[in-house]
Amino acid sequence: MTVVGVLVLTAQANAQGTWYTDKTLWQSLVTNVGTANYNTLVNSFTNSISDGGVTATSTGNNLRVYSGGYLKAKTDVPITFTFAGNAFFGDFSTSDAASITAYIDGSLTNFRSISTTADAGSFLGYISNSTSPVSVRVTPSSGQDLYVNQFIFGNGTNPSNPGSNVAPEPGTLALALTGGCALVGMFIRRRKAA
Repeated sequence: MTVVGVLVLTAQANAQGTWYTDKTLWQSLVTNVGTANYNTLVNSFTNSISDGGVTATSTGNNLRVYSGGYLKAKTDVPITFTFAGNAFFGDFSTSDAASITAYIDGSLTNFRSISTTADAGSFLGYISNSTSPVSVRVTPSSGQDLYVNQFIFGNGTNPSNPGSNVAPEPGTLALALTGGCALVGMFIRRRKAA
């Protein structure tokens, strides 16, 4: 029963939206785009910065915008982005080659982790199945500062909805195969026991 419960929770998380690592594909699915490019300096650390229709918040006074056009959070500090749209992408980097994890609407099940570098932004995008606005909390790996070169948002049409011909990402396919194998194994085990 535990395996079935985990599979149901995972399926629900995947049904909430689709994560993207292909910037061109994400851009082809999103309209009414707004951009936070962080070109206006914020000289002292604060807990909230608004730019281009996006509000970035953190706990304590841990956010600052630097010359060169990027938002920075102090070491180990996550940033929550709120905006009027159901889709977003960000170009994220960390102080060293590390990773970030993004969580949708504070969920513990709807998240994605990607590797980052110290000198170039790593793309991560998302489109919700719902038309309601979403928020995203981005957390750097331990011991890292988080940098955001730009944050783009808009209204997206999620191709994972019925009628889409876009192939799911490899992680989704692997999860489906694992779940299918587990269910077949449970069925065979029950038949042998009977």
